[in-house]
Amino acid sequence: MGALWTTIVFVVVNMVIGKVVEPKMMGKALDSANVAFLGLIFLGFILRPVGMFLSVPLMMVTKILLQQYPDTKWIASCLGTGDET
Repeated sequence: MGALWTTIVFVVVNMVIGKVVEPKMMGKALDSANVAFLGLIFLGFILRPVGMFLSVPLMMVTKILLQQYPDTKWIASCLGTGDET
């Protein structure tokens, strides 16, 4: 009976974290859940599991670097909400 309850709690917690908590955190970090998701897919394809772990921080660093230069500021606004311009 204990194993059944452990499995149920494990599945429920994983579903809540995977479907609610992570998208909200990634979306706030990049101002767009779509950009976080696309970064996850792209870097996961290129760098495999390491890319998946590093996708959100790398996308944030990329956005910050692109915001520093006037010529690339439009790309940074595409990665965010567009309010930066």
